[in-house]
Amino acid sequence: KQQSTTNKMLKIYYFKEEENKFLSEFETNFTVKSVTEDSRCPKNVQCVWQGVASVELELMGTYTRPKTVVLSTISNPEKGYFSTIDFNDLTITLEEISPYPTQNKNFDTEKGNYTIGISIQKKQ
Repeated sequence: KQQSTTNKMLKIYYFKEEENKFLSEFETNFTVKSVTEDSRCPKNVQCVWQGVASVELELMGTYTRPKTVVLSTISNPEKGYFSTIDFNDLTITLEEISPYPTQNKNFDTEKGNYTIGISIQKKQ
C-alpha cells in the first residue's frame, strides 16, 4: 500500500544585513542585526571542521516585546548553536547565509554584504 505524503514547498524569506521587515502573515517584525560569525570551510578547501555561520535577529510580534536570538547553520546546543528557534506561535529556521566563503572572500571581506534566508512556520 502506497502512502501519500504532502510535501508543500518551503517558502524562504530573504533579508540583507540590517534589513527590517514586518511580515503581516505572521504579525511579526524581523530585523537582521548582523552576521556574527562565519567560520564555514571555504569552497574547494579541505577542512577539519565544517565551520558555522550565525546571524543575530531581533523579533517582535505585534503584541510582544522585542527578543534578540541567534540562529546558526548547524545545531549544536552544547556550543550554543541553534538552527531553529520558537518565537510566539512560530518556528523560525535559518535556511541559508550567502555568499558562501571562498579562499578570497570570507567573513572579513563580506561583512555587511550577506543575505540571510529563513523559513517561518506557524505551529499547528
